[in-house]
This record gives sequence, C-alpha cells and structure tokens, in this order.
Amino acid sequence: MGSITLKDIAKRAGVSEATVSLVLNNKTVVNARTRERVLKCMEEMNYRPNPMARGLALRKSMTVGLVCPDSENPYYGKLMKLLGHYCNRYGYSLVLGVSNNDLQMETRIIENFVDKKYDGIIVLPLNLRKNESPVFQEIREKKIPIVFGTSYYAGFKEDCVLTDYAEGSFMLTEYLLRQGHRELWYFVTEDKEIPVSKERISGFKRAYKDAGLEVKEEWIVGCASTSVEYGYMKAKEMLTEHEKPDGILAINDYMAYGIKKAILECGYRIPDDISLAGYDDVFYQLIVEQPLTTVHQDLEKMAENTVLLLMKKMNRDFDPGKKIEKIITPSLVIRSTTKKVIR
Repeated sequence: MGSITLKDIAKRAGVSEATVSLVLNNKTVVNARTRERVLKCMEEMNYRPNPMARGLALRKSMTVGLVCPDSENPYYGKLMKLLGHYCNRYGYSLVLGVSNNDLQMETRIIENFVDKKYDGIIVLPLNLRKNESPVFQEIREKKIPIVFGTSYYAGFKEDCVLTDYAEGSFMLTEYLLRQGHRELWYFVTEDKEIPVSKERISGFKRAYKDAGLEVKEEWIVGCASTSVEYGYMKAKEMLTEHEKPDGILAINDYMAYGIKKAILECGYRIPDDISLAGYDDVFYQLIVEQPLTTVHQDLEKMAENTVLLLMKKMNRDFDPGKKIEKIITPSLVIRSTTKKVIR
C-alpha cells in the first residue's frame, strides 16, 4: 500500500485538500468540528506529515523540546508518552532530554533546545523555586514559546499547566479526618515553598482547620528526595524515633511504596495500624496486592492542555476550538491502604 496523501485524507473526511492543508498548518479559518474530523481521520489512517518538507515550507523545525527530571518514575513516563502523542497529532516531533534531577543538566538541555531553534519547549521542572540560568532570560527576551507542566519556576506561573494540588490534598486529608484519623504525617519536598509542596500543604492545613482540629508543623516532613529509596529511609527513621501516626501521606505514589516497605519492616500493618496514601494514581494499582489510596491526576488532560497552550504560543492564529485549562481538577481514589480508625 502506498503512502497516505492529503487527497486520501480529504476524501475520507469529506473535505477539500485545501481544508486538510489548513488544518495541518493550524489555521483558524477551519471550524472546530471540521478540524476534529480531519485530525481523527489522520489518526485512523496513521497519516504522518513529512516534518522536513513541512518545516521548510513553514520555515520551522517542526520540533518541540521536552525536558523531564526523571525517566524512572512512571508518572513522568506516562506524561512524556502523552505529550509526545499530542505533539505528533499537530505534526510536531518531540525531542526528549532527561535532566536526572540535576540543575546543570537541565540547563544544558534547554540551552541545546534554544541553540537548535526548536519551535517550542516544554519543561517538567525540578523541585526548585527557580532556575537562574541566563538561558531563561534569553527565552523571555527572544519570546521563545515555552510551557511548564506539573509545576513552574519563578516568573513562569502564567505559562504552566498543572493539577489543583491544594484541592487534591484537601480532599484526601478531609476524607482521612472523617475516618477518625488525627495525626497524619505528610512527606513533601525539603523546600516547602515550591508549588508542588506549598499547594499540597495549604490543602492539608485547610482540611484540619475546617474540621476544627490542630495540625502540628512537625507532621509536615521535608524530604531531600521524593524517590522510593528516600521515602523508605525517612519513614524507617521516623517510625523508629517516634510514636506511630494514624496515617502517612506521600507527595507521590512512587515515594509511598518506599514508605510502605518501611511501615511493614517496622512491624506495623497497613491499614490496621497505619493508613497510607499517595498522589498521582499511576499504574501500581494494577500490579500490587494492596492498591494504594491516592489522588488521581488526569495526565491525559494535562498533556493535551500543555500542548494546546504551546501551540497557541507557537502559532499566533492557532485556535483548537476549545478553552485551554491551566488548572486541572483532581479526584480522590479510595483503595485498600486506608480504613476507618476506631477510637
């Protein structure tokens, strides 16, 4: 079978070749319903535009650079896959750079994207308040299209798509308090002022306040890393040195499974002795014996909106026919690691 042409797409979608071309070039003269029909036909027919030829015609690289802090965490793995899908849907290739949670590496990757004149950049940032590299000043001055996902650095809040972390944390904490829990440890980042922790802590404290209960600052545990290994080490240390809490909350599911190992090794049962909850709702529930209570982040919607925002910034006349959501609403998922506390 020969390669799929614009004529083939047009015939299947019931439109002209010119309309298909306008959709490929992100022109707003095509109404939203027609655009969606054409894009769906492209997906069904596995049509892949020639990026080099299209890039020459549009004077673009047809490439988006993505910098990610951690390729081992399934949360980022799934998000990277979805971002790639939505970039491809609009005819762009996605080039990945993994910073391995290293600030200098992140900076070098972004500098490389800028030097290669990629059409846009997506940053999934480190757990830091900002990156002070001159490359970010260059991005501002040259108005290079950039969008942040999951969090943001100082000065780029308006360019970010993320989950409503405060609301997710509030829902989870409120549920546990209604189930009779009182002392809850919350494992967050060492710097409690970065968005991913600051917002979660805000929701955590609001739930206690609304319930008329006191929350102690020492229950909010700053962690140098949010990895499985660090979660295990920190929980083991705290459970050895302190009386057990009613429950432990982790900033992500990845860390929660390290905490789970520590709880069990210290001789406690989950959830009979200690409830455990995470945040993200990644694939673990499919493979573990005891699925984790968690906060579900809609990564599909997050990825779609991140790419839509970048397309809007890269193509001034781009209009996908739908409102771009910058704050994605989470949902609470109750599973077998939490239970009602009988006092």
